[in-house]
Amino acid sequence: MKRLLFALIFLGVFIWGLFTLFNRGDRDLKNVGEVSVISTVDGNSKCCELKGEKICKRYEDEITDFDVTALSEFAADAVTVEKPETIDEENNIAVKYKGEFIDEEEKDIYYSIYDKDFNLLYETDTLGVLFEKGSEYYAVMDVKWGRIKNYVCLRYCFRITT
Repeated sequence: MKRLLFALIFLGVFIWGLFTLFNRGDRDLKNVGEVSVISTVDGNSKCCELKGEKICKRYEDEITDFDVTALSEFAADAVTVEKPETIDEENNIAVKYKGEFIDEEEKDIYYSIYDKDFNLLYETDTLGVLFEKGSEYYAVMDVKWGRIKNYVCLRYCFRITT
């Protein structure tokens, strides 16, 4: 009787293991990573976590695109950071990524910089660009979290004031 019980338990664990092995990839990837922006002006740092919007998801060869909120609506809730007049070791804006994201290996995270009327000004890989004093800008970045064949792409946005 004990052998039969152990055999059934072993068989159940084996079947559960096979089931989780074949169904492990198609997760919603809710807790994929964190993006935060740090603004340092005159030695005073301000760190804010950014909220992302899901724009697409890939599982194996199936890609799902989601309805994307217009930038004007998405930016309404954006975190605001102050850009220092000069960028150096003490004064800067930095974006930190915590988690496993695909672009980390390729180092190709680009920031799309928009003006206050949401017109695309340029794309850049750094935030040390020249901004007109007294204006506000929006930095938008898309980050793919996960692995090459199983990822979710989130869009992050923050407001830069000068």
